[in-house]
Amino acid sequence: MQKWQTAIAQYLAQVQDTISLVELVRALDMPLIEVWLGLLLGGFTLEQRRDFYNSQNVWVRANL
Repeated sequence: MQKWQTAIAQYLAQVQDTISLVELVRALDMPLIEVWLGLLLGGFTLEQRRDFYNSQNVWVRANL
């Protein structure tokens, strides 16, 4: 899981903005479950926008 967290942190450091979960999964070319667990266990900031059950409404912010 450390590998997932590191990949996420490196990508977010480049972006330096909020990004949707869907965009992050595409950019990292990783399975959704790996990105999701990496985000949850890595202490990243997540924001839910609109409908709760729609993964397109989850946004990730780099903790700079």
